[in-house]
Amino acid sequence: MLFNSLEFLLFLPVVFSLYWFVFKRLNRQNLFVVAASYFFYGWWDWRFLILIAFTSLCSYYSGILLEKTESIHMKQKWISASNIVLNLLILGVFKYFNFFAESFAALFQSFGYKVDVDFSFFEDSISRNSIIPKKDYLYFI
Repeated sequence: MLFNSLEFLLFLPVVFSLYWFVFKRLNRQNLFVVAASYFFYGWWDWRFLILIAFTSLCSYYSGILLEKTESIHMKQKWISASNIVLNLLILGVFKYFNFFAESFAALFQSFGYKVDVDFSFFEDSISRNSIIPKKDYLYFI
């Protein structure tokens, strides 16, 4: 399902209506939005749901660790940097891997070498000190 598809044209008003008119409590609204988001994402390829859950968990726990290490600035920098690097690596692999793999393969093939490459990973990021980390995982995602 893409933003410019007929499926999304039907999906959005249904989700919007359910969110505002059926689910009245914030906790249920949050759970519904997460479920709808995962459904939307999984519509394209359900296998990537594991990946988005993984990046959500990593960012969530990074935020929790950042709060616990309030007074240790160097440790906070390492936690933030690690989380950002992890998520950028995942994004880079999924967004740009094929481009670079094909470019390098073409380069090596021009010299007479055959190159085969495989991969796996995806995206997210966390901003340190701009918000208070959420203790509730459902609210975080």
